[in-house]
Amino acid sequence: VAKDASVRFTILDGGLQQADWDFLCRKVLQLHPNSRFNRLKPDMRRLKALSAWNGEGRMTYARLLLPELLFDTRHVIYCDVDFLWLADVAELWALRRDDVICLGVPDGTEAVIERERRWFETRGFTFDGARYFCAGMCLLNLDLCRQMDVAGKCFSFLSRWPDAQFADQTALNAVLGERACIPDVQSLALLPGKWHRLSRVVTTADLKGGCAIHYAGDTPWKRSGWYAPL
Repeated sequence: VAKDASVRFTILDGGLQQADWDFLCRKVLQLHPNSRFNRLKPDMRRLKALSAWNGEGRMTYARLLLPELLFDTRHVIYCDVDFLWLADVAELWALRRDDVICLGVPDGTEAVIERERRWFETRGFTFDGARYFCAGMCLLNLDLCRQMDVAGKCFSFLSRWPDAQFADQTALNAVLGERACIPDVQSLALLPGKWHRLSRVVTTADLKGGCAIHYAGDTPWKRSGWYAPL
C-alpha cells in the first residue's frame, strides 16, 4: 500500500488480550503510520444457537454480522486472521463494485468441492464447483448485503441446515449462489486466484508475482513436514 494511503483495520475481537491488541496496533503503525484501528466485539449470544465449528467455537460466524457491525461502511475486504499479504491490498480494493454483492476466489480444493457437491445435491440444491468460493477472503458490498439481507438469509439457512459442512462458508455459497433480487446486481463475481492462495500449494511463481496466502489449517510452526518452497 502506498505510504500516503489511509488504511482502516477493523478487528472482529473474539477474546484478544489488551496486551496483544496494543502489540498489534504498535506493529502495524511501524509498518504503515497512516493506519486506523477499530475493535469490534460481536454479540456472541446472536450465534449461540449455531453449531460449533470443528468443536471449537462459533467465532467463524461473526463475519455474517459485518453489515450491521459496520453500519456506516459501504465496502470491506474481509479476511481470516491466518493470511499473509504479499500482494498490494490497494490493488484488490480497486476491484470493488457497486453492482456485485460479493467478490471471492474459487476454493479450488478438490476434497472440499466434492464434499460440498455431495451435501448440496443430497439436499436438492444445485451446485457449481467452479463458482464455489472460500469465505476466508472476500470483498463485500455491505450496502447490497443489507438490501439483500444476506446475514438474515444465512442465519435462516444455518437454522434449517445445522449440519452444513463448512459452517458460514456453506451458507454464504448457498445464499449468494441464488440470483440477486435487485435489478442489474450480481450476487457473486469471481476474483483472480492470486487473492487467495492456500499455503499448501503456493509456488515460487506465486511468491514472485505477489499473492495473498491463506494458512487454513496449516500453521507453519506445527507442520509435520514441508511440501512447498516457502
